[in-house]
Amino acid sequence: MNTYLTTFAHKMEVSRKERSLYMNAFAVGLYEFQVKDGRYEAIVDLENKTCICREFQLDQLPCAYAFAAMGVHNIPYEGKCSKCYKSEYLMIAYSELINLVGDQSDWIIHEDVRCKVVYPPVGGHSAG
Repeated sequence: MNTYLTTFAHKMEVSRKERSLYMNAFAVGLYEFQVKDGRYEAIVDLENKTCICREFQLDQLPCAYAFAAMGVHNIPYEGKCSKCYKSEYLMIAYSELINLVGDQSDWIIHEDVRCKVVYPPVGGHSAG
């Protein structure tokens, strides 16, 4: 890997940076920016790593709006993503021995477990 991010995160980063090229960002505070892309408008807080689109918080990677704000104001983006997307953490996660579960025909399953039927949870979807 030739980047500090994993391949997956790097592809997401490149895609979001490309989308950010068509946006305009304006500072509204020290770390807050108003970003417009022609159809939508977003407020980005780079200090708290938040955006009104919620992509920044949910993915823990800068969204296109955040990249637009960082690009216009020459703010480095290296520290804005979660550690879980960094190549070194991926290597650490898989550096330990992983035990295989073996062939399913070799599994020893107790009869009281084998006879149980598991159903999906009952309930509706959460709002949002």
